[in-house]
Amino acid sequence: MLGLKWTAEKQQRLMSVIQYNRRQAKFGISCVYFALSKNVGVKLYSTQKERDKTYEKQVHAAKHKLAPAAGECFSFQCFWIGHNPCSAPDIRYKVIYGYLTQNATMPPKRDRTDLYPLELRLRQIGLVNDDLCNYNVGYIGKRLVCIDFDNCSCHWMVGRKKGKDAQRT
Repeated sequence: MLGLKWTAEKQQRLMSVIQYNRRQAKFGISCVYFALSKNVGVKLYSTQKERDKTYEKQVHAAKHKLAPAAGECFSFQCFWIGHNPCSAPDIRYKVIYGYLTQNATMPPKRDRTDLYPLELRLRQIGLVNDDLCNYNVGYIGKRLVCIDFDNCSCHWMVGRKKGKDAQRT
């Protein structure tokens, strides 16, 4: 197994990576990604809702081998200092939401047309990704996968039954 369970050791490793290797972070519109090891990384979000919606889509795509495997969801508090030039600094503990993910290797630059088969397969499983590009795909072995499922890039097709309704059919 890839070690996709959240443990105290993984949290300590994440805090160490954030503290000492901040430059290794990959920033998306709604998420920050950190590699914890060769095979496992974390995606971090500022809201539970954004994390949960993104996680649901990645898990669905991973079942069809179109995304990296997604591990456990977690949350933790960290010390945060916000700066507002018009007032005193906002100093508080902030809850960070995340989940573990299998790492994908980034591909060499590809022509957009090379991504069409992946885009079509995502649509076949009910997902539309409007931002499928070289920065949002990777490889698991030789298999091209989508790595971006946030709400700015990826959404469910209209009319798709989700959750309990989908289980009834």
